Amino acid sequence: MKSTLSILTALAALFFMISCDDEAPSPYTEQIVVDGFLYIGSPLQVKLAHTVPFDQAYYPDSVRVTGAEVRVVVEGDTFALTEENSGIPGTYSAPADSHLVQSGKTYYLMIMNSGYPDLTATCVAAPDLHLIGGYRVTRDNSDIIVETNPDTIEYGGDYLRLDWNEDPTVFAYALLIENLETEKYGEDCDIGDDNGPGSYVSLWTYRFGYSLEIGEVGYCYTGRYQIRVFSCDFDSWNYFNTTVPQDFENRPVTNLSSGMGIFCAVGCDTFSFALTDSMEN
Repeated sequence: MKSTLSILTALAALFFMISCDDEAPSPYTEQIVVDGFLYIGSPLQVKLAHTVPFDQAYYPDSVRVTGAEVRVVVEGDTFALTEENSGIPGTYSAPADSHLVQSGKTYYLMIMNSGYPDLTATCVAAPDLHLIGGYRVTRDNSDIIVETNPDTIEYGGDYLRLDWNEDPTVFAYALLIENLETEKYGEDCDIGDDNGPGSYVSLWTYRFGYSLEIGEVGYCYTGRYQIRVFSCDFDSWNYFNTTVPQDFENRPVTNLSSGMGIFCAVGCDTFSFALTDSMEN
């Protein structure tokens, strides 16, 4: 599964604007970027990268931060996260059988690496989340179910409704809608009336409710889609809520003591389908 952070920022977090508007350019300082999304029921894992100046080429393999010392403390127990455990440069994992992320527990992150300030962050794991189902529902009444767990949704036709488990202790929710047709990225939208520059990802956040209807908003391309629904604590919701995908100047709110990114523990479930556009305008 692709990194949530890299999808949300669409690589924007890896770039640092050297100047703004008419201000004099300020010295560029490389910063560490933390993809610290922990998932309920999964092993501990953190990914590290670094920023690059806006006028330099970006290559994913060249921005990975290697050789860091990464530790996560879970209510008195300390776990060392290493690249050796993950087998991937810049990805730091605990042994798979050492600890699975649990709702309600407090997690404390420590990162030390030569050339960067020491970094810390704390989060409390959000309640778990699981989808009850996805439904194709009529446009006029979302209570009228046409199909359960549909494989396809027709653009301009019935809506998609997602339902998930109720938990009044969840602070907020976020939905990440991602088109998986990578060959279309950067092209104009191929559906709808606005055929301007396309976006392959959209992000929705809101505080309350256990169900959401998804109409035409958020779709740009036909083809395969993946929707991730997250249960959030305050810090992860604040990060989602201040993220503007594909905006290179976007600086989402972080809970890290330095650098960019986020450290949080969230519940997450996924729904996949294909979007078609065969109806007459």
